[in-house]
Amino acid sequence: DQNAHPHQQGKVTLVHNGIIENYRELIADYDLQEILHSETDSEVVVHMMDYYYKKEKDLQKALERVITRIEGSYALCIVSTIEPDKVFIAKKDSPLVIGKTADASVAASDIPAILDYTKDVYFLEDYEIAILNKGNVSFFDQYGNPIEKEITTIPYDNEAAQKGGYDTFMLKEIHEQPRAILDTLNSKLKDGKIDLSDVGLSNEDIKRISHIYIVACGSAYHTGVVTQYVMEDLARVPVRVELASEFRYRRPILDKDDLVIVVGSKNTWNCQRCWFINSKRSG
Repeated sequence: DQNAHPHQQGKVTLVHNGIIENYRELIADYDLQEILHSETDSEVVVHMMDYYYKKEKDLQKALERVITRIEGSYALCIVSTIEPDKVFIAKKDSPLVIGKTADASVAASDIPAILDYTKDVYFLEDYEIAILNKGNVSFFDQYGNPIEKEITTIPYDNEAAQKGGYDTFMLKEIHEQPRAILDTLNSKLKDGKIDLSDVGLSNEDIKRISHIYIVACGSAYHTGVVTQYVMEDLARVPVRVELASEFRYRRPILDKDDLVIVVGSKNTWNCQRCWFINSKRSG
């Protein structure tokens, strides 16, 4: 119970999904050693919110200050008795989706959690802030500048997003593999040919690839190992598989013609997506 969310300090309460990697430094910087109630990194954030609210007298500005100091991954949902009709949201690296109806708005870590309420959703980019109230969602960059977000309508219902009659999600995903492969390939087929132009890879770029790095965790890592054998056999290009949890802390030696394939789930859409990142581009 002591370490359970939500965490509260003063008039501010929050829940947090992710890891604040510099929480030890923050404890020292804000003299929190004697006032922390739990052993979690999350509690540090709520104390920082309370600290900056007292300086700024504005919850949004306090949140902007906080996200410039914390390092790591986070999906933050913050409420306060100061502005009880609002929920303040911020994210970096951790999944977060916002749903909207005519008279309500809701935030969650994945799409199935909100499909019973709405299929109209927004996705936040890293360092963006959202403010939710009953029938409206406002979006801001990390500096407090208003931004516009496009709404996405989810094309499936909650039942389809769940286990689909299978006993476990693993069984469901195993049986979905043929369809998932077809769906993935079909999304990149134009006039009967694979077209990766929408991810910035031309045929010339592909021909220049000298090495391929597959970055993944868990079962996706094992999929990467199998893919390594297939790619090296068919394409005759050296392939290396890396654990994502370790890769993020390294300074990998990448050539401008190397290709990094990061395998993961995009906002938990119940399918595996790949982002192809050409290392000669920034970001």
